[in-house]
Amino acid sequence: RVFMAICMSFTPKLLMLDEPTAALDEKTARRFFGQVKAYCAYEQITLAVICHSPLLIEEFADNILTLGEGAEE
Repeated sequence: RVFMAICMSFTPKLLMLDEPTAALDEKTARRFFGQVKAYCAYEQITLAVICHSPLLIEEFADNILTLGEGAEE
């Protein structure tokens, strides 16, 4: 979380996260995504996230790109 705060302090135009909630419980993961998404919207930062949790994707994603076997077109 400290590393995440440091990265966000640079106010990038694009923030790419690869499974940022992999080691978090569901409640903490939801809080994390909610706060990061709100901050990025406020600072006009594009947020791209790789996530394997269908529940988190449905709740927080504005756009979804599915890759791999069985991916929808």
